[in-house]
Amino acid sequence: MPHLELGIHQAEWTRFQPPRKPQGSLARSRVTDAIDAAVRTGRVTVVTAPSGYGKTTAVAAWAAHTADTVAWLGLGPFDRDPEALRIGLVETLQLALRGATDRGAARVLRLHPEAELDAIAYRAVCRYFQQSSRTVHLVVDDAHRAQDALAGGLLGALIENAPETLRIILVGTSLLEVSMSRMLLTHPDAMVGTDTLAFTPAEVETLVSRESSTLAPADVVRHTQGWPIAVRLMLVGGVAPDGALESQPSMDNRLHDYVQRHVLGALPPDLATFILHTTICTDIGPELAAELSGRDDAADLLEHCATHGLFLDRYERSVGPAYRWNLVFARQCTALLGADDPALLRELHQKAAEVLAATEPLRAVSHFLRAERPEDAVRTLLFHWVRLVVGTEAPAIELLCARLPDPYADDPRVLLVRACAQDVLGQHTMARTLFARASSRLAAEPGLEGSAEVMMLARLFLIDDRADAAEASAQVRRLLESSVALGTSDRAALLYVVGWAELRHRMNPMVVAEFLETAAAEAEASGNTVLRRRALGQLVLARAWAGHMRQAQAVLRRLGDDDEELAVPWIYYAGGGRATGEGWVQYWAGDLDAAYDSFFQVIASGSARTSFGGVARMMLAAAAAGSRDPRRCRRAAAELQTMANGQAQGVLWSAFRDTAIALLEEAAGHRDRAMAIARHYLEVPDLPFVGVALSGILRRTGDLPAALHILQRQRAYAEVSYIAVATRVTAALLQEKRGDAAVAHELCEAALDIAAAEGIRLPFCDGDLSVRRLLTAHIVRSTAHEAFIAECLTQPRGDSMLDQLSERESAVFALLQTAKTLSEIGEDLGVSVNTIKSHQRAIYRKLEVSSRREVRLLVP
Repeated sequence: MPHLELGIHQAEWTRFQPPRKPQGSLARSRVTDAIDAAVRTGRVTVVTAPSGYGKTTAVAAWAAHTADTVAWLGLGPFDRDPEALRIGLVETLQLALRGATDRGAARVLRLHPEAELDAIAYRAVCRYFQQSSRTVHLVVDDAHRAQDALAGGLLGALIENAPETLRIILVGTSLLEVSMSRMLLTHPDAMVGTDTLAFTPAEVETLVSRESSTLAPADVVRHTQGWPIAVRLMLVGGVAPDGALESQPSMDNRLHDYVQRHVLGALPPDLATFILHTTICTDIGPELAAELSGRDDAADLLEHCATHGLFLDRYERSVGPAYRWNLVFARQCTALLGADDPALLRELHQKAAEVLAATEPLRAVSHFLRAERPEDAVRTLLFHWVRLVVGTEAPAIELLCARLPDPYADDPRVLLVRACAQDVLGQHTMARTLFARASSRLAAEPGLEGSAEVMMLARLFLIDDRADAAEASAQVRRLLESSVALGTSDRAALLYVVGWAELRHRMNPMVVAEFLETAAAEAEASGNTVLRRRALGQLVLARAWAGHMRQAQAVLRRLGDDDEELAVPWIYYAGGGRATGEGWVQYWAGDLDAAYDSFFQVIASGSARTSFGGVARMMLAAAAAGSRDPRRCRRAAAELQTMANGQAQGVLWSAFRDTAIALLEEAAGHRDRAMAIARHYLEVPDLPFVGVALSGILRRTGDLPAALHILQRQRAYAEVSYIAVATRVTAALLQEKRGDAAVAHELCEAALDIAAAEGIRLPFCDGDLSVRRLLTAHIVRSTAHEAFIAECLTQPRGDSMLDQLSERESAVFALLQTAKTLSEIGEDLGVSVNTIKSHQRAIYRKLEVSSRREVRLLVP
């Protein structure tokens, strides 16, 4: 398929690490020093030469030499896509900074490289390096593959203007020199080129001597001009070529002939055959090599090639070594095999695809296309697409689908996959256009194999209507129950998608939790750590949204104990669940400072206007309003300008936005405006946070019947802890107002039973003086929650008067909220009653009160 310019998908192990230095390789301190000098000269270094000049090897040797941190990113064929490149850049920086604990590093570690958010990623990276003394060298290997992204997007911004402590090293072919010509014109010392990378006569002489070759070093230099790949070919081949071997494209045929006659021809026939069969996969492991070659000793042969300089680099994996063939050499070998036996070449590509299909489906698709089996490529794509789109491969999926040959590119099933990839990438309008086109095509081609399943899953990704989503979710659940062909990793992805859809559309909380918990377990069983962490992150939010704050905290502890948790970025599909859930727990606990930081982190990390970004913007406003901090309120108001309106992804975003505005208006003292918004939503059902927040506004302004009415409209969520607490507190105030103190305190105790069990303090310390009076009266009665009430009454809010108290005075202040005597307080704190009295006098003086009753009525 010559018209399909689609590179073989890159193996993961070559993406984020340099190759290991081969044993006995020539130490080239001259080259290392030259790279070091260029790096010290400026922020950006360009290492550029034609293929075969050992650029990657030279920079890898320099990286092993430097004491600074090195972040390594090898670009693949799909990284010309800006979104794919952003993912790679963010992830490699996160891997380099893993283990850093400062706040700036956390911003980078939690970046979510969502579409059209290069600026957010750029600001987060710059903030970290401007504040850090740590120098990091970002190596971008095969940088020429980025094409236009070198002048735009995140990489372009970092090249143009990055902090001094972030040094960038671009490694690529001569195309890179053209792309960077403007910079190199003004900073010529920033380039390390062919003159430096070529072997010198002295180095050639050392190599010839080491290999015990009969070739004359001068002849090797004359024929190769120091071109490293050509030098190595001559040393393996053992004879001089008929003409000069140079790195110009015009010499490709001569190189082709030399590899055939003198390199492969000089090797034992079985080793030459092994190389021909395995070089069709540039990135290869022992298992795949064994399948392609039919050799039981494939692992030993790969190690032999790597050790003896036969154009193979070695990489480390957790499951053992893996290898990458030199691209120039592999290309010649594949061309030789294709010219001699094209049927065998296609057979080998097909065999590689079949081996890789279950574990690396995108690489498998590329090999199927090289095998001229587009139908198998599409079949593999359709079987594994959910796992790929949910993971990190949405940009690659979109590019691959768009480049399939006719008629496969217009296959309605492929169009549906593209629609989901586009939606994950944030291109919602294009996603719906593709979905409509696919639906039209399916109507014209009923009964297309597998189309019903793909449509079912696509609807779960794309539809906004809650009833339709419930139907689609039920269909996918039946598919999970009946399918026996699904692999563990693909089943985990489907479970995750169902769990997320049920959460997004606010369906049964128990079902959501079950699906996400199972998805995490299945992902762990299949070794998919990214999906496991994502599922657990969503589970945090699912538990917290359902009101199970203690369970959410337990899941957070599971994630917190995972050292790898921050090693992978929040990739596109529904990223940010963990931070949103953590902020939710903190908000209801009354820890508004921590909640504000968590929700701001979701926004700063790049989550979209809808999904978690939209929820985070609403909750940022809620936390800011609760703290009464003018600066935070202004920032939250500004963030609301980018929040979606109308309905999308199953959420009535206009209601979320209006709720946030109402809370900010109340915090600014505009109670009439806040109440007007709250009364507009008196009849809104099934929006639990909207109901709680707006009823709180009405309660604090004294309209208790209206406040209770909104809460009672949330029938589907009546037993959710924060709804139940808010309802009982509001009902208690209403009963107290009607003169029934006994019932009021029964309701208050019932609210405290739920709140104390889940750590929900906010409804008791949201600035409502009537609630404070209720608690102050309740604490002197018989209650099982005296300590919890004390915590609520002393919860800090914004610039609290309590900030002026010392640590010991704060402890005494908290206990003064209880019914304990001064002697009992002294016993609790292990000091004398006279000491407690001294602290009490200091508290009264600082807070300008004269009695314990006035202390209890203070609104912090």
